[in-house]
Amino acid sequence: MTPFNNKILLVVLGVLLGGFVLSKMFRSPARESNLKEILLKLDTAKVAAIHIAPAIERKNEIKLVRSGNHWKAENGQRNANIDGNQIKNALRSLAEIRPDRMVTRSKEKWTAYKVDSTGTYIKILAGEEPVEFWVGRSNSGISCVRVEGSNEVYEIKEPLDTYFNKSFSSWRDKSFSRLDPEHISTITFQYPGDSSYVLKLDRNKWRTNNLDVDSSKVATYLNKLRAKTISGFADNFNPPAEASYVVEFNNDSGKVLTVKGWNSQDAGWILASTLQNDVYFSTQDSSFIHSLFPGKKTFFK
Repeated sequence: MTPFNNKILLVVLGVLLGGFVLSKMFRSPARESNLKEILLKLDTAKVAAIHIAPAIERKNEIKLVRSGNHWKAENGQRNANIDGNQIKNALRSLAEIRPDRMVTRSKEKWTAYKVDSTGTYIKILAGEEPVEFWVGRSNSGISCVRVEGSNEVYEIKEPLDTYFNKSFSSWRDKSFSRLDPEHISTITFQYPGDSSYVLKLDRNKWRTNNLDVDSSKVATYLNKLRAKTISGFADNFNPPAEASYVVEFNNDSGKVLTVKGWNSQDAGWILASTLQNDVYFSTQDSSFIHSLFPGKKTFFK
């Protein structure tokens, strides 16, 4: 190789090396060297409340408030029990938030990443100073996050948008019934007119009015109510009178669960259960209503 060619190679190598150094000097600080190891770290046991202004319902602030080991969701004049799994996921995601990479330091790009008024605002009360941040654009389990008072926007590998950007009803405990079918010994159906009846377990066989019924059908009925949830609520419902349809479940020690139903012409059916007192559910699922309040003939072979 001639000396002239060697000089050309050295010049090219120098240019490439210079470009690499400049890239590290001007690009890396924003992307690598200044990347925080931990963006947020919380002792979730000390979290007293979480205030959320979800992007999907900007005007409806939701407050999740702890009282001992119990949580309530508040939304204006409404308050309700919280689904245990919902709050567990939320607290777990807040325990430690590690950034995967920084996407921008420019305030002008906040809207593009939805970490301003277009995103979900979260304030955590867990000590003297609240922790405030924004959760923005989310895709494939990766969320954009900006801490309030900071310009930097980070991507994190946690679906925070899924956990926090949702309505008040989504937080609510939707449990309608919890039963242990193996320990139920009496089921009392109270219906209008003379259609009421009682099923009793006698020597491992279910009977009504001294007649045997199909025990497998009783087992199927009870299993449907082992862990039933309903997602619709009727918070403004005021019971006009005693429910027309009532089912009581008892074991050898006494009453286990009572469910009630009102047939509302405007809103389908309104249901209540002693699992959550003073909570009224709404449903237009006629098949579930028929299965919840079956006639006596349902259980015969």
